[in-house]
Amino acid sequence: MHKHTIIFRISLLVLLSYPISLTAQRFEGGFLGGIVASQIDGDTYWGYNKFGFSGGAYVSTPLSQKSNIQLEIKYIRKGANKSATEQDPVQFTRQLNYIELPVLVQLTTSKKIAWEGGVGVGYLYSFTESDATGLLRADQYADLKPLDINIVLGMNYALTDHLSANVRFSYSLLPITASVPQYTQHYKSGFYNNLFNISLYYNLGKK
Repeated sequence: MHKHTIIFRISLLVLLSYPISLTAQRFEGGFLGGIVASQIDGDTYWGYNKFGFSGGAYVSTPLSQKSNIQLEIKYIRKGANKSATEQDPVQFTRQLNYIELPVLVQLTTSKKIAWEGGVGVGYLYSFTESDATGLLRADQYADLKPLDINIVLGMNYALTDHLSANVRFSYSLLPITASVPQYTQHYKSGFYNNLFNISLYYNLGKK
């Protein structure tokens, strides 16, 4: 078993070991799920045309009256997609499946709004690449790294005491490729995940 897999499984057990009721005064948590629109900077395809989804769990604890720190563990699908057109018949899809651990600091600026920023570490546990003929052979795949370290910025809006909506932007801090593809753009050193994630968060701890 790869050491990265072991680390993420241990992290999952730690996160889920918090009591579901989360009545311990300093911890709250719950579940999350959402949709993802992504692209990969550095390839030859433009636009947030790869749609996916995310889902997982989180716990948070206050730092002060208006701030808290939040730890999440979630599945998230990233990648890039190029559909064929009359002008450009090329079709290509790259689908990247990550288990991700974002660590965020959230600042509450009003009764309903909180801003957030932090860093996420994603483990690439599977991926596929395909074109108009179907799945590519393994020797045709990009040389992808097992980890994606990314910066995270977002906003949280409380819908009810238990339910909130979240809009988040995420971008790789380091290339996700181990080597630079020949066709990568000249001003990049490789591929970078670039995405927006819209999610709903359900808090189990609030009464």
